[in-house]
Amino acid sequence: MRSRQRAAAEDVTGQIFAVRNNEIFLMGQSRPQRRMQQCEGRTPQSLLDHAFPALRPNFYGLGRTADVFSREPV
Repeated sequence: MRSRQRAAAEDVTGQIFAVRNNEIFLMGQSRPQRRMQQCEGRTPQSLLDHAFPALRPNFYGLGRTADVFSREPV
């Protein structure tokens, strides 16, 4: 039994799953969208002053559950 389970799951690696009640979802992978570099390094203040304002146009919107899922949980 174990070898059959192992074989069934051997290619399920690096995946992101979410569960809601008795539903399971395969989620998208996070990937870099934009990069910033500062040769002298970062400080909390430089993040506030430079990085966050520059990256803000690329922030991902925070959707409500109703915006993401089109129906009630099963």
